[in-house]
Amino acid sequence: MVWSYDNCSYAFVGEQDRFNFCSLSDFSDPNFVYRVPIVLDYAIGNQSCSIANNSNAYLCNPNNTLCTNNTESGSGGYLCSCEYGYEGNPYLSPGCKDINECEDPNLNDCDGNATCTNTPGNFTCSCNDHYVGDGRSDEHGCTLQASQPQASQISTIKLSLVAIKKSKVMDGNQVEQFINELLIVTQVNHRNVVKLLGCCFESEVPELVYEYIPNGTLFQHIHKPLSWLTLDHRLRIAVEAASALSYLHSAASIPIIHRDVKSANILLDANYVAKMADFGASRLVPLDQTQVTTLVQGTLGYLDPEYFHTSQLNEKSDVYSFGVVLVELLTGKKPICLERS
Repeated sequence: MVWSYDNCSYAFVGEQDRFNFCSLSDFSDPNFVYRVPIVLDYAIGNQSCSIANNSNAYLCNPNNTLCTNNTESGSGGYLCSCEYGYEGNPYLSPGCKDINECEDPNLNDCDGNATCTNTPGNFTCSCNDHYVGDGRSDEHGCTLQASQPQASQISTIKLSLVAIKKSKVMDGNQVEQFINELLIVTQVNHRNVVKLLGCCFESEVPELVYEYIPNGTLFQHIHKPLSWLTLDHRLRIAVEAASALSYLHSAASIPIIHRDVKSANILLDANYVAKMADFGASRLVPLDQTQVTTLVQGTLGYLDPEYFHTSQLNEKSDVYSFGVVLVELLTGKKPICLERS
C-alpha cells in the first residue's frame, strides 16, 4: 500500500465491488487486507475462441473444456473452463476430469430410496426394487409399489405383474363378500375401473387376481408431505373417477352402486390414471328399482348421512361420497381429522 511511505496517498489492489470508501479510518483497520480480496483478471491473447481454436497456439485442453470470449476488459482474448460436471485444470494435462456426484450427497438430488449412477458429466437416479417414480427427491421421488391393501405382487408366465387380493382371516361373511365382488367386477369393463384377470376358490382362502396398479392410492398421494399433485392433476383424476362412477350407475348391464367410494379406493396406474377399486361392498340394483335396503356399510367421513339413517341405498349415496373425495382433492384435507377443531 502506498501510504507506508506517503501518508497523503492511498492505493491497493482488490476486488472492485467489495470496497466502498467511507473515511480514512478504513485504512487503519488491521483486518482491512482480509476484507477486500484480490482478484486476478486475465485473458489469453487477443483473439476470440472461434479464431484461436484454429491456431496451434490454442491453449484450452481438448477434453471436456469450454472456451469463453473475454468481454470484461475490452482487449479481447479468451478463457478456458471445465464443462459442467467436470473439474480440474482446463489448460494442462490431464485436463478436466468427471466429478462423481454420487460420492457426495450434496452434489446429487437422488431420493433416499433410489440408486445414484455416475455418468460422464452428470448422474442419474433410479428407484430401487419395489419403488416407482423419477428417483429425484425434489420431484416425485420413489414411492413404494406394494402399497395396495392386502395385495401382493407376483409374475405370471408372460412376466406381467398382477395383484392378488385375499383376506388374512376368512369366514362365511368374507367368502360371501368375495363372491359378491366377483359377480360385480365380471360385469365391468371400463378404463377407469381396475380389471379382474381371474380368481381362485380352490384354496382355503379365496383369491381374486387383478391387474397390478403400481402407484398406490389417491389417498397416499394427496396426504403425503409435499404432494406432487398440481391442480391440473387433481382435476384430471376427478374427471376420471367421475367417469368410472357414471359408467357403474348408468352404462353397466345392471346398475352398480359402489357403496364405499373414497380416495383410498381410487388407485393410480403407471401413468397416474385413476382406477376405481374394491367392490367388496358393492351392490347390483335391479333395473326395476331405484334403491335397495341394506345394512349400512362404508367409511366414516365419506358415508352418505341419509343412507346412514335410512339404510336406503341408491346412486346418490355414491355421489355424496364422491363429493367428499372432490373436497379432499381440492383442499388436501382429510374427511375426518381429530386435530381439527
